[in-house]
Amino acid sequence: MSLRIRVVVLTLISSSIVLGTGRYSGEKGVRAHRTRLAAGGFFACAIADDGTVHCWGNNPVGQLGDGTLISRTSPVAVVNLGAAVSIAAGASTACAILSASGAVRCWGSNIQGQLGNGTVTNSATPVAVISLANMTSLAVGADHACAVRVDGSVWCW
Repeated sequence: MSLRIRVVVLTLISSSIVLGTGRYSGEKGVRAHRTRLAAGGFFACAIADDGTVHCWGNNPVGQLGDGTLISRTSPVAVVNLGAAVSIAAGASTACAILSASGAVRCWGSNIQGQLGNGTVTNSATPVAVISLANMTSLAVGADHACAVRVDGSVWCW
């Protein structure tokens, strides 16, 4: 096997070990879907190797999650989040699945309740989505979000 092929194979094996093998309590044999980069409407977020989330771009409703409404041309850390394993972004809202529990936290616009915390108040810092744990994948739309639990059930808000 050539050196180039060996490097590619080792990279693929390493990537699957780092990005796709974590399990939450109760998860039985389902490999969780992991997204490390998400682009919303005029902003983007990424998960660093240590699990911290960093966002940049437009920030009129707090979608960068840094506690301000200041737009940024370079990445800033999302505050009070913890280590994340997956991220999704919508028009002006971002959400992340946390690595420890599979819980979901969201921040930004909440005009239609898309933060999932039972209010319609925007938040420039992450808030917990009510009653969600052991989630394996996540999607955020313009004014809503959905997540899949390890048992296959889909939860939307």
